[in-house]
Amino acid sequence: IEDMFRRWAPFAGRNGQTLWQLQRQVERLWRRDGEAFVVFSDVGRANKPIPLEISIVSAERVETPPEESQNQLVRMGIKFNARGDIVGYYVRET
Repeated sequence: IEDMFRRWAPFAGRNGQTLWQLQRQVERLWRRDGEAFVVFSDVGRANKPIPLEISIVSAERVETPPEESQNQLVRMGIKFNARGDIVGYYVRET
């Protein structure tokens, strides 16, 4: 397992970032904004020993789209169900 981790860590990110670079990015966003989103995906590339891929989403990109502005179940880009559980996020492309 440790050998597989050492082979995967240099390619952990979606854009070729290392696991260390991704950890630093999350730490910076967390210190600046109070949170960051880490998205795991099993859509890998051929150069990876396992298909796990990590993407980081800044909290600044989570925003309620205009068409959902009157929806009582959407607040600050977060979509809730009738019980108040989080069911999704609206993330801007840029």
